[in-house]
Amino acid sequence: MHQFSNDNSPVEMELLSGHLLFADPLYFQHMINNYYGIDTSGIDGKRELVIVFEETFFPHGGAVLLGYKKVAKNTDTYLFEPARIKKWKTDDGQQLALAQQKQITTFGIDTASFLIIDVDNLEKFMSIFSYDSLIDAYLENQLDKYFETTNKQIANKAWAYVISRGVDSGDVFDSNGLYIVE
Repeated sequence: MHQFSNDNSPVEMELLSGHLLFADPLYFQHMINNYYGIDTSGIDGKRELVIVFEETFFPHGGAVLLGYKKVAKNTDTYLFEPARIKKWKTDDGQQLALAQQKQITTFGIDTASFLIIDVDNLEKFMSIFSYDSLIDAYLENQLDKYFETTNKQIANKAWAYVISRGVDSGDVFDSNGLYIVE
């Protein structure tokens, strides 16, 4: 199972619930830094949880910075191909409304990378994730070890990490901005 990609190759992750969060790792760190004061007990459903996170942590982001996707749980793994994402603009009002309601999968990126996390894994993953450690592992070419250690700590592989190859790569996912999963 290859959980990270820095060459536009597919990533694979374990499915726990099939409800997936797409988030820039720096945005995810911001969520962690501010999470423990949030009461999530009255929230019904995984989609609603992502909507509450968006409203709480990113009130000025237009409700399109965090992505949500429900995938069929007819398998134990999810294969994501970075080629399935396209640049996205908020100029279509109907599509924007669907994105804000998390009916389509859109998300924003500032670090030219994103995480995919099964929502049932959020609390475990939040308890150990560090943006700085992830970036250090990437820069030191130690992502294999980082994933091995993290997977042991959370006792699953229900997350993945995708990194852009850069602006000159020719890939659609080439840097920062808003993206949609097709």
